[in-house]
Amino acid sequence: MSPALRPLTRLAAIAALLLVRATSADVLPDDRADIFYSKYSGGGMDITGESVLVRKKFTENFAVEGNYFIDKVSGASVDVLSNASVIRDERKQASATVEYCTTRRRTRCRTSTARSATTSRIPLMFR
Repeated sequence: MSPALRPLTRLAAIAALLLVRATSADVLPDDRADIFYSKYSGGGMDITGESVLVRKKFTENFAVEGNYFIDKVSGASVDVLSNASVIRDERKQASATVEYCTTRRRTRCRTSTARSATTSRIPLMFR
């Protein structure tokens, strides 16, 4: 290809990509409900995660999604095992999403909240 045609080729490729994007319409995902659980034990730690996700498409243009997640950590890390301290942490997160979709644009409104509670217990040590 001659050097004079390279800019024209690039311009044509960019125009084709923009045209494909302009003619495509966004489609909202279908209804779904997921339940998730995970567990890990090792190194003095026990970690569990639980999550529920529900998504409902009311029309072709309008959908709502909700998610609730709990993450629990208990045990002691290697650096605090020598002091025999125990830590427990629980994080809860909730989120909600509302989506509205037209042939040209998808609008999403999302809110989320998270709360974490950490407790640690350090025993008395006598020397």
